[in-house]
Amino acid sequence: MILMLAVSTTALGASQTSVLTAAEAASLAQRQYGGKVLDIRLQKNGRYRVKMLKDGRIRVINIERHRRKGGE
Repeated sequence: MILMLAVSTTALGASQTSVLTAAEAASLAQRQYGGKVLDIRLQKNGRYRVKMLKDGRIRVINIERHRRKGGE
């Protein structure tokens, strides 16, 4: 079973844009969903496709490459 999830990293009220690296996207996916990162690829639509293994199941998570930084 493959589960597709999308993660948006944009924040409300953000003023600057930053770009995630593949390593940062993998780390974000691990923090939010747990499991082992099997593969990560940058898609043409500007999102990272992170394939993960957790509890014997493969999950595919899409993470936005461009994100906004919130001004604190």
